[in-house]
Amino acid sequence: METERKRISLVEDTYAYIGRASDEENAKEFKTKLQKYISILKEVVESDFDKLTDKELYELLSKVYGISLDEDDYLKMLSMYNNKKYTFIHRIPTTMTFKDRATEGHGRSFDWWEQLYQVYYLAATSDTFKFDYNKTYSKEEIKKLIANKNIVLLKQEEKAIDSIRGQEEYEPIPTLNIDINGYGDNISKFVLDNYSLFGKLLRKRFTKKTVLKDMREMIDELTEEMQDIFSDIKSSDPNYSGTARVCKEWFDSSSEKTEYQGIQKTLKPANNK
Repeated sequence: METERKRISLVEDTYAYIGRASDEENAKEFKTKLQKYISILKEVVESDFDKLTDKELYELLSKVYGISLDEDDYLKMLSMYNNKKYTFIHRIPTTMTFKDRATEGHGRSFDWWEQLYQVYYLAATSDTFKFDYNKTYSKEEIKKLIANKNIVLLKQEEKAIDSIRGQEEYEPIPTLNIDINGYGDNISKFVLDNYSLFGKLLRKRFTKKTVLKDMREMIDELTEEMQDIFSDIKSSDPNYSGTARVCKEWFDSSSEKTEYQGIQKTLKPANNK
C-alpha cells in the first residue's frame, strides 16, 4: 500500500492571486483553507477509529493521505474473498481473437484497416495453480480455472497480431476491472463493494497512534506556513504586507485561533504516549 500525507499549501493558496486580487480576497482564501485544515485535524483527533465503519475510516483517512493499492494488497483481499491463497499476478494469453478497426495518422495521411487482436487476461493466480509461460489458454480452460477459483480475472487486455494457432472466436468473460498501476487512486469497484476486506488492510496500516504522529507533523507544518504569511507584514511589497496584515488580524480575533490552540494541546500528549 502506497500512502503519502497530503501537503499543506496555505502559503501557495493565499498568494495564488497576489497582485491581481485584493487583500481581502486573498485573506478570504487564507481563511477558507485554514478552516478546512482545522476541520480535518479536529475530525481526525476526535475520531474513535474502532467505532468508525470501514467506509467511514477510508473517507476520513483520504482527507489526509493519498492512498493507492499495490499487487500485494489485491492478492490479500482476493485471498480473503475466495478463501484461497493468491500469490501472483500473471498476464495470461488466450486463443480468443477478434477483429476491430485500427487507425494511423490524421488528415490526408489518415489510414485505417481491419486488425486482428488476441485477448489476454491480467489474473491473480492461486498457490495451487502452476502458470505455464509457454501455453496459450483456450476459453474453456480459462472458464474452468475461474470456476475452480484457481484464477481471478482482474482486467482484459488485447494485443494486435497477424495470426495464432488454434484461434477461437472471442467470448466476453467478466473481469473485476481492476487496474493496478502503483500510482494515483486505484481503489476499484471491487474494493468499494468489499470495504470489510479493505478495512482490514487499512486498520493494520493506520493505527490511531500512527495517524496522530502524522497530525503532529501536519499541525507543525501548518503553523510554519501561517508564520511565513504573518511575517510578510514587514514586507516592502504592499501586496504581500497588506494581505498578511488582514490574515493576521482575522486570525488573532477568530474562534479558529482558540480551536487551533486546543488541537495543539490535545496532540502533544497523544503523540508522546
